[in-house]
Amino acid sequence: MLQVQSVGSMQYLASKEELQLLNGIEQKLRGKTKAKYRLLVLLMLDAGCRVSEAITIRLEQLQVSRKILVIRSLKKRTEKNKLREVPMTTRLIDAIAEYWTFVKTKTPESYLFPSKAAKSGHVSRKVVWRVIKNLTGNGYPHMLRHTFCTKLAFEGTDQYTIKELAGHEKTQTTEIYIHASKDAKNQAIQTLYKESFARKLYRKLLPPPRVDILPSMTGPFGFIIGRKNETSALSDLCKKRVNVLITGEQGTGKTALLDNFIKSGRVGKILRIDDMSAIKKTLAGLVLTLFNGDKEKVKDLLYGPEVDLDRIVTKESIKRLCELLIETTQKHEYTIIIDDATRVTPMGVTVLEKLNEHFHMVIAARYIKIQQVSFLTNFEKIRLGSLKRHEVVELITRASKDFADRIEDWEGYKSHIYRSTDGNPKFILEMVERFRREPYVSLEMIQRVSHTTALKEQDMSLLVIIGLSSLMVLRYVGREVGSDRGAYMLIGGAFLVFALFARNILNMGKRKFV
Repeated sequence: MLQVQSVGSMQYLASKEELQLLNGIEQKLRGKTKAKYRLLVLLMLDAGCRVSEAITIRLEQLQVSRKILVIRSLKKRTEKNKLREVPMTTRLIDAIAEYWTFVKTKTPESYLFPSKAAKSGHVSRKVVWRVIKNLTGNGYPHMLRHTFCTKLAFEGTDQYTIKELAGHEKTQTTEIYIHASKDAKNQAIQTLYKESFARKLYRKLLPPPRVDILPSMTGPFGFIIGRKNETSALSDLCKKRVNVLITGEQGTGKTALLDNFIKSGRVGKILRIDDMSAIKKTLAGLVLTLFNGDKEKVKDLLYGPEVDLDRIVTKESIKRLCELLIETTQKHEYTIIIDDATRVTPMGVTVLEKLNEHFHMVIAARYIKIQQVSFLTNFEKIRLGSLKRHEVVELITRASKDFADRIEDWEGYKSHIYRSTDGNPKFILEMVERFRREPYVSLEMIQRVSHTTALKEQDMSLLVIIGLSSLMVLRYVGREVGSDRGAYMLIGGAFLVFALFARNILNMGKRKFV
């Protein structure tokens, strides 16, 4: 039974009891149930949700890239101020990421805690009450919300801020926490749990590398590792309608980043383009999309009713199509998303120059040639690089969870994949999938299996050829020495001949196939 603190008739948990409650969840519950109720408890402890607000949260309310939770108040009867935004704590984000793997339906309107047994479609508040009662002995869900508000008040947070974060309708409700005893303020927490002085000093001097795990609407695992800054930057720039260029090598996750961002439902109206190599068909497709595939209407707008329908796709004017796209839409009404602009043609560059002032644009590419950057003058760049080692280890651990017991040398397995892939997410998952197909992953197999394209090989052949060719200077040194001049001139002459054919030798040694 937890020791509950009281201020008047209001009950709340001190830091020690908070930690005791969370530890109880870890020890008494398992798997999905543990992840589910840890998240539910933290929604009330760290975000101040009422139990009715927590159980009815939908996926679209989790704006993890912005570290914001949008809470829909079920007590307010008017639409005004019905939604409130509460910043997420680090441990709340971690709890979402842990639970995300158990979420089966990942559409924006889906409940975070669905339940087939309940008519409402989401978990029942009575079930949550019962679980918290069993974990605490004498606790109840609203006590966790009291704890959230009390901590804010004890830390000196102003009354207006507490009112907005808690979603109180009346100021008098908030004043309960503001007028709490001054003696209780020494229980306020700087973080969400207490640490010893030695532990705080250790964490300050040697902070552990943090792995950011974000829930994903797409992909086989339902999470994204190590892309928090990039996801946050993309979300922020798109909110401001700033054009974005996303670059990165093959497999760094450009398409996954775009897919997840689109699935989040916060982009608005979208026109998506797979490729920019066939610009005429691409523009025609955009126009038809705007008019819901009504070719007759598009034809009439372009050329009038007397023109043959086939000309819309085969002989349309690129200039007129661009004008039509701009004329039939408002500025920044649509976001044009281009999955791969690496092979953009000169005509495609011209088209993008015409459209990028009117449309909000998000473009992904491995690279853009320097001759084609004229359309990028008003773009912000986001670069996706390789994952860091601790992020790679986390990705390998999560992706290999289902067959980890079949791996002979776990540490060697992780190190080998990291070295073979150089931290490329796509290549990491490909190697994990390769090992998954084996009945037993022995140490010999770990050393034998490697990835064909991930590591960039260091080609030293040019330096070797330059070094050997430079030895032809011995031919001229031989003229200045005494009895050994013949040997010097012979060796120098041989390397002179080698230098004459160095280019051919270098070309023969180049790698031509994977």
